[in-house]
Amino acid sequence: MVDYNQIIKKLNLQPLSVEGGYFNKIITLKDNDNIQLGSCIYYLITETSFSSLHKVLKDEIWYFLEGDPLIQIQFCEESNCYNEIEVGKVSDDFKAISLVKKDVWQATKLKDGGSWALVATTVIPGFGENDFKTYDDLILEKLTNFCDVKKFIY
Repeated sequence: MVDYNQIIKKLNLQPLSVEGGYFNKIITLKDNDNIQLGSCIYYLITETSFSSLHKVLKDEIWYFLEGDPLIQIQFCEESNCYNEIEVGKVSDDFKAISLVKKDVWQATKLKDGGSWALVATTVIPGFGENDFKTYDDLILEKLTNFCDVKKFIY
């Protein structure tokens, strides 16, 4: 059994204070004018540190790398559309790649019984600090119609 602390050390992952989990930015793509086109991170989720409810103002692609399966919720406030996506190993009949469109509320945590999961995410165009928005009481109220949202927030 792999100890996720070894992965944290090997990939130099740091705690992600607002969202939760551990990350390391590994790739930044820029054009000839130094404008960011995309960015990619390693992101590790544990039982106690997961991706709390938030939205990114740009498209984000999640790639499952290893560990235990995840449950990802997505809520489009504009269309009142809610989805739950199970992300994990293809060989275990899970989806290995997930797309979260820009401005869609999202949260990701381990499925019950899981210990840790390592993913990579790509944000296009590249992620900037102003692209991250945290939830408010209105969003929590809207999501209570779809799921036990308290499981997906700190």
